[in-house]
Amino acid sequence: MDPRCVLLSSGPATTTTSVKEALMIADTCLSESALSQLYADARYRLARRVGDALQAVAIPVVGNEATSLEAAMISLVRTAGVAQMAQALEQFCLQARFELNSP
Repeated sequence: MDPRCVLLSSGPATTTTSVKEALMIADTCLSESALSQLYADARYRLARRVGDALQAVAIPVVGNEATSLEAAMISLVRTAGVAQMAQALEQFCLQARFELNSP
């Protein structure tokens, strides 16, 4: 029996063993320090676009389309509006309120 390669990432269920093996090669990405510097530069430039880069913070969100849509909705729609949308779509919604100055 041919042992199957298991990838812990999403993808087609019919991915062949040869494709999976090709994906499990040594990391060919930028070094961690170079990638960190790239992200830091991108975050700084994004924050600068909205004003003072020392006062604003840009947080890159990595994910699929649903992740980016959810991040945009949470950022742009007030909290009560998100709850109202969920209720209108008959989705479970639990609102939690926290004091900003509480530990």
